[in-house]
Amino acid sequence: MYEPPDPLEEEIARDTLERYSGSTVEEFQPHLLL
Repeated sequence: MYEPPDPLEEEIARDTLERYSGSTVEEFQPHLLL
């Protein structure tokens, strides 16, 4: 069953995506799906 991500984890994920925004985002997304 799907559970909404923890607000803190989501914030960290957003910060990470912002830092590595660009071509690396495509490489980072599969990691989120694991």
